[in-house]
Amino acid sequence: MKKIGILTFHASHNYGSMLQNFALQQVLRDLGYACETINFRSQVQRLYCSGQVARPTENMRDVLRKIVLFPWRKDLKLKYEKFENFLRKDLACSAQYNTEEEVLKEGLHYDIYLAGGDQIWNVKAKDFSWLYFLPFPAAKKIAYAPSFGDKPTQLLTEQDKVKIKEYLRTFSAVSVREESGADLLASFTNRPQVTLDPTLLLDADQWKKYISPEPLIKGEYLFVYVPYSRPQLLKSIPPGNRLPLVISLPLGISTLYKPNFIKYFQAGPWDFLNLIYYSKGVVSGSFHAAVFAKLFNKPLYCMNMGPGSRIANLEKNFEHLQQDRAQSIQFLREALQ
Repeated sequence: MKKIGILTFHASHNYGSMLQNFALQQVLRDLGYACETINFRSQVQRLYCSGQVARPTENMRDVLRKIVLFPWRKDLKLKYEKFENFLRKDLACSAQYNTEEEVLKEGLHYDIYLAGGDQIWNVKAKDFSWLYFLPFPAAKKIAYAPSFGDKPTQLLTEQDKVKIKEYLRTFSAVSVREESGADLLASFTNRPQVTLDPTLLLDADQWKKYISPEPLIKGEYLFVYVPYSRPQLLKSIPPGNRLPLVISLPLGISTLYKPNFIKYFQAGPWDFLNLIYYSKGVVSGSFHAAVFAKLFNKPLYCMNMGPGSRIANLEKNFEHLQQDRAQSIQFLREALQ
């Protein structure tokens, strides 16, 4: 049985990043391959994912954050442990590597290397590394649905483009997650196929297997998820809403003390699915929150849905999901042969 080594943002302590890795792992196994994620955790990523409370104090803003979040320190610590537990138990990972040099010196021997999903090709991401372009010698290399992030043409320098083009020459098959990424690559190399984010390769029933039969929050509520501190997203809450608002991340100081905000800061990846599945709607600008809202047939409220945005494209193409899923899996099947 051929073995695949996956490189992605698998340990970012971000719900979508880790769940898309899990989904890709499951699909590859269903296709008859052994696979594991190359456990590359750079210092930047480990620092970035150390938790709101445990993160080192570098400035006065960090000090204020720790003071404000002190009452929820136990919940935040539990959340961190849930992510680490997901990493240990739900993802098949290699030994841990802390630097690019450690990975390259290891002499890894996979039959296939796969750069999979998420914004791993976003050169402006805090935890970006050129390792995600698979600089391994004499090996079969595939890209499945990586993203360059929003507005990629504004992010890449001409030097970046030259470097990417050289790396892609060594790939046997390339797909990307968004049309914008395909347009970008088409400007200096062959236009790749656009494939689904790995989370969409599993259907709602497959995801429901990992959701507890009991809701974490009793009663009706809206789930508000903002992975970055953007309180303006609260303007997306439908006018006249009287339902409590559940948050799994701090969203501005005001949300910590208003009575209609329910704080569930201990939520791990499977809790994230639970909070969406049992909600009456999702308020978010997150692509992966939108994915699961659509899969579980929940109303999605988002103010950032302009033409061409990732969420707008998701809404537009969702009616063709089964066809797109079949085509995306077929891309993987043919690329891996």
